[in-house]
Amino acid sequence: MFLILSPSFNDDGVAVSVIEFHGTADSVIPYAGGTGSLMGYKVKNVLPVEQTINYWVTRDHCRKKPDKTLSDGVLKETFSGGSGGSAVCLVSIEGGGHVWPGGRCAGLLGDKPSRKVNATNEMLDFFQNHPGPDCCQ
Repeated sequence: MFLILSPSFNDDGVAVSVIEFHGTADSVIPYAGGTGSLMGYKVKNVLPVEQTINYWVTRDHCRKKPDKTLSDGVLKETFSGGSGGSAVCLVSIEGGGHVWPGGRCAGLLGDKPSRKVNATNEMLDFFQNHPGPDCCQ
């Protein structure tokens, strides 16, 4: 969710559906925010996941209480009812690192991907159900 941190971010106010996958043990983009690291380089000023999600929930006028499902260490929180049919979803992977859930390992030094959730399939399903305003018209 680097959009929020970018000085060139242009918030035009149009609601947009958002899904974020985040491992609770991500050392590059820490779940709790702060400073992460990647191959010796510091990643500074990372916002906590909760703050990032709250930004999108507020911006899209979604319900403040999410629908929650917990299965095998994967917590899925969906804030629905946003403007134009938008929604915001956070998929938290307990103990997950900086890797695409259900994907491949990025190399010998990369984190091992969780097999408890397939981010690609979840993302496709999410955007089919929450395309946002004026999509595909």
